[in-house]
Amino acid sequence: MTCRFHGGKSTGPKTEAGKEKIRALHYQHGLRSREAEERRKRVSKLIKDSKNFLGSFEW
Repeated sequence: MTCRFHGGKSTGPKTEAGKEKIRALHYQHGLRSREAEERRKRVSKLIKDSKNFLGSFEW
């Protein structure tokens, strides 16, 4: 992005409000957000632990 006044390269937003605005503009769906990735890891671990637990029984 270029500076609309001088034509040089933009150094990006400086304030927290500006940074948050950019984050919101770049947010698309949240499927790969930190929270979603952590949730997927927890669910995968629960499934794996459940399979191990159930596999330890003799049916």
